[in-house]
Amino acid sequence: MKMRSPKSVSLWTNLSRPTVDRLVANDDFPKPVKLSKRRIAYVEGPVIKWMMERAGMKIENLDPIELSRQLAEASEAWDRIERNEAEAKRAARSRSA
Repeated sequence: MKMRSPKSVSLWTNLSRPTVDRLVANDDFPKPVKLSKRRIAYVEGPVIKWMMERAGMKIENLDPIELSRQLAEASEAWDRIERNEAEAKRAARSRSA
């Protein structure tokens, strides 16, 4: 089970953090997990399922193996996006230094 930061969830869903917070408050988005007094994270699987449903996929019609495969592919894509974002930030810092 992977946990994702609010910033990462915003990047992946292309929603602002206030929008995600509003969706959570309206029970329209998976609730975050409180990791510590001042830190929250989102469980990756429910966020990906939410995105699949928003894209019109009928996940209840998928067999468990196909759903698992699609979740794994989405997780790998999310990892690539986070790596690319981190690399872009490192490159920007080195250019400005």
